Amino acid sequence: MIKIVVNKDRKNTGIFIPIEDFEHVKPSVKAGSMIDKLMDELTESEKMREMRLKSFDSDMSLKDSEIIQQYKLEEFYITTFLSGKPVYYKDKRCVSPSDIIRAEADGSETLINYDWQTNMETEIRKLANRGEGKYAYLFHDPRFLKRKL
Repeated sequence: MIKIVVNKDRKNTGIFIPIEDFEHVKPSVKAGSMIDKLMDELTESEKMREMRLKSFDSDMSLKDSEIIQQYKLEEFYITTFLSGKPVYYKDKRCVSPSDIIRAEADGSETLINYDWQTNMETEIRKLANRGEGKYAYLFHDPRFLKRKL
């Protein structure tokens, strides 16, 4: 159910669409627009969880599936870091919808603001120095060390 958001002067200032109802509204939203991307981002984790639940073998638990997913994610990060490219991700440190964390191949991290219209990155601040970022632990992982040689 869509709800109109009003300010103290009773003027319409926006709309509220519960995540559960967004699928009904989505066909009328311009593909690739900011609201379309935001809603995809907000609904993605729940969709992934549902897909994992549907694709279970009878012997696999949700926990097992999440472990496999984490392993595959780490494999992706290792491969990307070995190629010298950064990895982009979001977490609670991203305040604005356009904030993204850039994890560099040296283990450092920078909070950036990404403008999707101009494809420009603006550095906000350094979050972690070389070897101190969230995924720097992968540099000591045997999968990384084996391929680095």
